[in-house]
Amino acid sequence: MKTKFPAVAAALTAVVAIVLLGGAALRSDSKGDDDSLADAWRIISHKKFVDLTHAFSPTTPVWQGFGPATFAPAADPATGRPYTIEEDAFRTFQYTLVVQYGTHVDPPAHFDPHGKTLDELPLKT
Repeated sequence: MKTKFPAVAAALTAVVAIVLLGGAALRSDSKGDDDSLADAWRIISHKKFVDLTHAFSPTTPVWQGFGPATFAPAADPATGRPYTIEEDAFRTFQYTLVVQYGTHVDPPAHFDPHGKTLDELPLKT
């Protein structure tokens, strides 16, 4: 079963947009006013966007030290019974995978025990 992760794709798109902008649309203009979202859109709307969405499955290649991803129906923790549309009016799945797939931002904390995590990196320079 191959599944796309819309939330991951949206996050990657946001990161790519920030990287592509390089802070240019977020810097103050010569008047000292912050640029608006409309100004940022004016700049990026003429750029070429590349869809970096990946389909993931338990057969997606990963570094052998991580092991394969697992996909399974999510289950009620109290009973262990998987949720079903017939009994619960919804279904959902549990995905277990390492986040080192494809294109990603690698913060200093990935390699440095005292390095900054992604949420600690400033968006503006």
